[in-house]
Amino acid sequence: MGLVDDMNDNLVPDECECVGDSNQDGKIDIDDLLKLLGYWGVCSDCPDVDLNGDDKVDIEDLLILLD
Repeated sequence: MGLVDDMNDNLVPDECECVGDSNQDGKIDIDDLLKLLGYWGVCSDCPDVDLNGDDKVDIEDLLILLD
């Protein structure tokens, strides 16, 4: 059995996660983009859309979602 990273300790290997899928439907789509834009700005408790964990939703999170 190989070793995999789980940087956010959610017991799901990072390579299996769909970063940016804020509504957990298994795909990144317009709904995820709209949710991200709805939280745009300083946001200390929105882990689903603060994709880089810097307590704000901004262009860096948008670029992660688009990637």
